[in-house]
Amino acid sequence: MALPNDNPEQRKLHLSPLFSDGMVLQRDAAVKIWGRSGPGAQVTVTFCNREYHAQAGPVGNWQVVMDPLAPGGPWEMTIRCGDEVHRIKNVLVGDVWVLSGQSNMEIPVRRTLDLFAEEVCNARNPYIREFAVPLRYDFHGPRTELSGGEWKEVTPENVLDF
Repeated sequence: MALPNDNPEQRKLHLSPLFSDGMVLQRDAAVKIWGRSGPGAQVTVTFCNREYHAQAGPVGNWQVVMDPLAPGGPWEMTIRCGDEVHRIKNVLVGDVWVLSGQSNMEIPVRRTLDLFAEEVCNARNPYIREFAVPLRYDFHGPRTELSGGEWKEVTPENVLDF
């Protein structure tokens, strides 16, 4: 029996794009992992041989707080909710830097290629990653979700867009 407002999409396990393959978690600090699922659903996050449990609230929001971790990886994180399983691969624990600024922060490396061609050709480091938050405006209030984004390792191809 379905309830009048019982939408199957609202029962599905949903994660922010931040929690995806290649992500980096801050070392030596408690780290929050969050998402949405059906109201009251039980969620289990498994990472580095530890399990963390949460129960979704009335609108489906849930959160776990992981213990501080030493730097390392790559590892896999598993998030389970009922029959759904999300596996997040190639996860590192290290230092996370948040960068912000005006137009000078938006200049991609590709626009400086004439100055740094050799560095770009040699840019290979699987332990340095970038998550670029897509530019999106909402004039009705703060956003609760990212509109996209993905983690990228430093390679000659990827670094052009850093």
